Amino acid sequence: MNTDEIKETKEKLQNIISLLDDVLSGKLTQGKAAETMGLTPQSFGEYIRKASFAPYIRKNQIFSEEMLADILKSVQTPCSAIVKDVIWPLDEESKDKVLLIKPEKEKLFLKLMKKILTEQEYLAINLRYGIDSGRIMDMTYDSIGKFLKLKRDRVRQIILRGLRKLRNPDYLYVLISEELLSTRDIEHIENVLPPRTDKMYDPVECLHIPCRCSNALKRSGCFTIDDLSKFTKEDLRKIRTIGASSVQEICTQAKALYGIDIK
Repeated sequence: MNTDEIKETKEKLQNIISLLDDVLSGKLTQGKAAETMGLTPQSFGEYIRKASFAPYIRKNQIFSEEMLADILKSVQTPCSAIVKDVIWPLDEESKDKVLLIKPEKEKLFLKLMKKILTEQEYLAINLRYGIDSGRIMDMTYDSIGKFLKLKRDRVRQIILRGLRKLRNPDYLYVLISEELLSTRDIEHIENVLPPRTDKMYDPVECLHIPCRCSNALKRSGCFTIDDLSKFTKEDLRKIRTIGASSVQEICTQAKALYGIDIK
């Protein structure tokens, strides 16, 4: 998507916004706005009720699927780039897809990365994918090698070894869930993953407790069932917004679903 296309798209979208502003201010009736946009009053009213002009934008090619794909690629985060490179060797169709992951899931995945990778593997992947800098693929194998005082081929081996470790389905299933925003691809991707062997890396949402409780747990650094297994009842009571009844519910669900007896 070049600069001219961006400017043209922005202008067309701004025209729609200006038209709606005129309707809100009373300068223009909805009927006149519909006529200006080449719509029937009924269609215009339906767009207003649904608070979405997406069908109109698609039909008039104001914003094409190709443009959207370009924009999505430009906002791809380091974590989503890592997950994509982890998944596509298992699923060739994922190679050309853009995976957008909620920030909460990224924090969980990065936490898992630090647990399962060696310090050297994590550092090399961090530099390659720009986890700290936000600049994906900004550093070449050569530049990473100079930083780590290693040869280029050795850097590549370390990064590939780390990605293979992350390909363990026990870690991938943490991400391949309703939280992954490419929802239409989830079922297909799950079908190509090997069966998982350890449910201890399930996110705490799998306890089926109120969102208030799971959010409070995550704010305290408890993202997975494995994390929860290290907590005591006293630890849970100290968490803000988690009362006695919530502690009991968490303990009951942990015991029933995962056999974990929180003391």
